Amino acid sequence: MSKIDKSLEEYRNWCSSLGILCADDINRAIAQGEINNIINLSEIWHEHCISNIAETIKENIGSKKIIMIAGPSSSGKTSFSHRLMLHLKVLGINSKTISLDDYYYDKSDTPLEELDYLTFDYADSLDYNLFGENMKTLLSGGEAALPIFDFATRRQIIGKKNMRLTDNEVIIVEGLHALNDVVTSRVGGGNLYKIYCTALTCLKRNDGSKISPRSTRLLRRLIRDCYFRSSNANFTFQMWDDVEKAAEVNIYPFTDSADVVFNSSVLYEFCVYKKHAAKFMSDGQVSDKYKNFTDSINSLLSDFSPLDDSYVPRMCFVREFIGGSSLF
Repeated sequence: MSKIDKSLEEYRNWCSSLGILCADDINRAIAQGEINNIINLSEIWHEHCISNIAETIKENIGSKKIIMIAGPSSSGKTSFSHRLMLHLKVLGINSKTISLDDYYYDKSDTPLEELDYLTFDYADSLDYNLFGENMKTLLSGGEAALPIFDFATRRQIIGKKNMRLTDNEVIIVEGLHALNDVVTSRVGGGNLYKIYCTALTCLKRNDGSKISPRSTRLLRRLIRDCYFRSSNANFTFQMWDDVEKAAEVNIYPFTDSADVVFNSSVLYEFCVYKKHAAKFMSDGQVSDKYKNFTDSINSLLSDFSPLDDSYVPRMCFVREFIGGSSLF
């Protein structure tokens, strides 16, 4: 059994113990005024999982000081990284963060109209040799000059961010390709604690069919892009198939190299997303050529009762996509 399958089985068993198996179980909790209990249990479940990971990191801090966090688009990596930092802080461990996005090669000489943004979804767009050099410098006690990638100018800037690692600190590295062999091999696996973040819902639709992680992440990305990336549904749908094709080459093959899989799925998230998705897919906003996307999303969300944002805790993973997070 793969680590993904083990993670999903553990989550499914927990949901079964709560008596939550399908969309109507969530709808019933909303109708009967019991949804706050489900929300609180969901948060405690995530806290429990993150706490276990933090304890493992503490136990291995002498040998594994670089924490690599990878996952496909909209898997909740950013919220997870911030929550993990808080758990480590409670255990007396400080964290410094590095985004792999800052290691994109300089593309400032490439005209904007010729720049294919999908290249950012492939590991070859990263200067992984520089990343390896920086990590080895930090592990040896030296000071590393880290790059900063300015997406507005597409320029990689070096010299404005320096970092040194102390005995009681770890480095948290987040990025799509943080588990890719071309990245990790530049540091050496013995120095790394590797985490794969994904969104594995165990809920079934009311007709008994499964809800795929891909559907969950597309819904999250649609809402996030429209709110925080100055984008629209057409752009998200246009990019999505290619984003997933890139993940099949650069992300999914390395999932089993992770030391642990973290599942960011939230039991009631579809109820919250319902009104947000409708806002960005109303009549006339989405091209007819993306009708397959809108039909699929509308069909999925039709199974769920709406839930107001005010119910969602400030640290919840859902906040990464609808806004209002207290983490960042």
